[in-house]
Amino acid sequence: MRLLARAIRHLPDRLLHGRRRSAALTRLAEGPADRILVLCHGNIIRSPFVERRLAAAGAEARSGGFIGPGRRSPPEAQEAARVHRVNLSGHISKLVTEEDLRWAELVLVMDGIQERRARELHGAAGPSIVRLGDLDPQPIERRAIPDPFGEGEPVFRSTYQRLLRCLEPLESRLRGGG
Repeated sequence: MRLLARAIRHLPDRLLHGRRRSAALTRLAEGPADRILVLCHGNIIRSPFVERRLAAAGAEARSGGFIGPGRRSPPEAQEAARVHRVNLSGHISKLVTEEDLRWAELVLVMDGIQERRARELHGAAGPSIVRLGDLDPQPIERRAIPDPFGEGEPVFRSTYQRLLRCLEPLESRLRGGG
């Protein structure tokens, strides 16, 4: 029964994915994306991983979260990131600020709650906001990129693999490929 309820709840995510992906790719192509702010809930797993990948591709990138500043990435996140040549060992979480949102030309978020909170902090006239899950080139189960906090390393690896798929068009653009 639970599986059926989840399947029904995420049905719009699966059905609308193609249209949402097309719209997200159009937003990326139309606007500047040299200063990118990446947000997730706690700024210890997903957003610092994406921030470091984008910086390696040539973007000016920052990351932030909505809770718990001053924390390090968990060991499972650091190990899973290392597989993708991303070093999270020196990362310390920080809260997103209004100044971060004014600085950004593009904001990447993991889910709708973060999108709403970013809009509340900056307002409707703020930077373009894209949900990273909308950029996934593969069929999706759900639009959000779930937080793997408290899960085992295989879940961290799976999360990072999905983030990498979602980042492909942006990294390609940053490297001059489109």
